[in-house]
Amino acid sequence: MSQPPASLDRVLERPESEVLVRARGLTKAFGSFTAVDRIDFDLYRGEAFGFLGPNGAGKSSTMRMIGCVSPPTSGELSILGLDPVRDGSAIRARLGVVPQEDTLDMELTVRENLLVYGRYFGLPRRVIRDRTAELLEFVQLADRAKDRVEPLSGGLKRRLTIARSLINEPEILLLDEPTTGLDPQARHVVWDRLFRLKQRGVTLILTTHYMDEAEQLCDRLVVMDHGRFAAEGSPRDLIARYCSPEVLELRFDPDVHDAAADKLKDFFCRTDRGTCRPDPALRTRRGRGPGRGAGQRPGAAHLAGPPGHARGRLPAADRPPLGGLVAVLAPGGPTPPVTPRLGGLRSPQTPLAFRAFQCWLTVYRRIWRSSIWSMVLGPICYLGALGFGLGTLVDKHGTASLGGVPYLDFLAPALLATGAMNAAVGEASYPVYGSLKWNRIYFGAQASPLQPAHIFRGHLMFMTMRIAMNCAVVMIVMWAFGAIRSGWVVLAYPAAVLTGLAFAAPIAAWAVTVKMETAFSYIFRFIVMPLMLFSGTFFPLSQLPAGLRALAYATPLWHGVALCRAFSLGTAGRDPAGMLGHVAYLAVLAVVGIWAGARTYRRRLYV
Repeated sequence: MSQPPASLDRVLERPESEVLVRARGLTKAFGSFTAVDRIDFDLYRGEAFGFLGPNGAGKSSTMRMIGCVSPPTSGELSILGLDPVRDGSAIRARLGVVPQEDTLDMELTVRENLLVYGRYFGLPRRVIRDRTAELLEFVQLADRAKDRVEPLSGGLKRRLTIARSLINEPEILLLDEPTTGLDPQARHVVWDRLFRLKQRGVTLILTTHYMDEAEQLCDRLVVMDHGRFAAEGSPRDLIARYCSPEVLELRFDPDVHDAAADKLKDFFCRTDRGTCRPDPALRTRRGRGPGRGAGQRPGAAHLAGPPGHARGRLPAADRPPLGGLVAVLAPGGPTPPVTPRLGGLRSPQTPLAFRAFQCWLTVYRRIWRSSIWSMVLGPICYLGALGFGLGTLVDKHGTASLGGVPYLDFLAPALLATGAMNAAVGEASYPVYGSLKWNRIYFGAQASPLQPAHIFRGHLMFMTMRIAMNCAVVMIVMWAFGAIRSGWVVLAYPAAVLTGLAFAAPIAAWAVTVKMETAFSYIFRFIVMPLMLFSGTFFPLSQLPAGLRALAYATPLWHGVALCRAFSLGTAGRDPAGMLGHVAYLAVLAVVGIWAGARTYRRRLYV
């Protein structure tokens, strides 16, 4: 096991050059609530530092500031000698983060999760493959490399998250409650791997609820409560100062519990082993009966975990099974698993937004077969039922109002524009919301050098790709149905993609702010459907009343339909100024959406 940690005084005597994180008067407030209240600390190279405390103590808020994903309200914070507000991307490139909630992509395999995350840091594919093999061996997941993440147990997912956090060979590893919710055996396996990293000299910063976890992993820790430090020192020092050697717990039947509590409330004795006092919970558990739950003792006993013996040894029942940490360190034990090399490799300067795009592209490669059918069947059904079925009746009664063209030729380019709109709305609504609430892809990307604006632009690039794919399929169906009348139709393709982008960018900028997913149903009911019906898709706008016609002229879909129809029918040359007006209108909407998205993503992710 590790040597007993140095005392706090000795730690503070270490040279300034070894300080990796320094905070002075660090404060984080959310409105009138102060989550972190003027704390001071120094974290040194190679040490394991812990934040211990109950829920709401300010641990995670402090970790988010250290992780450069939440700006301090006031005070000073320096990480690796850099300013986290100004140099956040550069700092995050040198950090590894194990968040409180897993941000793994459930659609991908174990190996693919590491490959995608490595691309966030701009690492070459060959390097990522090599490190992935080492890391999966290190966390004992090599045999599950091809398995999808979703069916894995909580302990396996946690080990995968730790492996992913090491893909960039970080200088500091941040772990926010790394074993919360795991069973005892899974906790010991995670401890085993973290202990190996500590032996290799990795600087660990972790938060935890458990004193036994802090004792096993930390050289030094602070106890937080209500945003402030209540105590600090080495685990052994804190235990000696604040914990009695033994605890006597009395349990009574529920019907006599209150009476027994009254008799014992003033009980006090002193023995040769220490002081005996009543548990404060005896005065707070009235009516709840014995046991855990709402009346659980608020002190440190519920954080203590299994009792420790001299020199940090665990009782036999609580030790990791042989073959884990104990067997590896025992004389003559088996060869330890491969521990990843921790060195520096300069990453190529891949554009940051493109790194986010690559993540979405990797996910899509696994699900494209299910999406391709909807792209093909949609236009076939519309053109077959309306273009041929309804179109036969329309053509019999004359097509003067359609410009003298068959109804199929009139309808097809409009469906190209509406298909782009539908693809844009579908990609910019639920997937954006889900990236925050369900699969939490955005938060995984946020722990890398990517900034919120890069995350938005990368996702928007993927949305544009999906729109372009949808438009390409519609044009192929148009050609198959014989609904193309002019060579100018090649310009209808970029016009349709621009139409989709004019919808995707503003909707994504709004979707990232949505609190409830039911808001999207209103988009489809009261925006998408009316636009399809009243933007000249199925009949000329001249057939509408003057009021509705004026309203339709202001909609972006009408501009897209007019562009696509003019290029498809070969009439764009009759009104070049009008064509430029349509393009300008859609381009302005897209640019405004991109501008707004960079800001709404920052407000949502960087808080």
